[in-house]
Amino acid sequence: MPDLTVMDGGGEARDRDREIAQQYFEDFVLALLRGLAGSNQTYHATQHCLDFVEHAEKTQVPISAVIDGAIKQHRQSAFDIDNASDYKYDRIAVIEAALRVAIESMATDNAAKGRLAKPKAISGASSSRWS
Repeated sequence: MPDLTVMDGGGEARDRDREIAQQYFEDFVLALLRGLAGSNQTYHATQHCLDFVEHAEKTQVPISAVIDGAIKQHRQSAFDIDNASDYKYDRIAVIEAALRVAIESMATDNAAKGRLAKPKAISGASSSRWS
């Protein structure tokens, strides 16, 4: 007869509700970004947002921790230079610049308008226009 004794484990228990909520939020962020990039993702963004809110409310997961985890996960994926092509540093600069321009273009406060009006230097850029 096999020995079915449970051994003490050293790992922490997985929080499935939090993982599911984080996946819903990550899906929402991706659909939102796709929509901002021009695709027709409004239905998907709305559905993922509702899925996230309903699941978080039902399971009482810590929303701030879920959002923080999702943002960290997306940032890690977007800027993963270990698995990037030969142009990994160019890729990071382009992504950061694109996000900065998009965010500042959507912002309505005076500080954002001022930052957008003053071009930032791009690392490695040869044009004196960006200095």
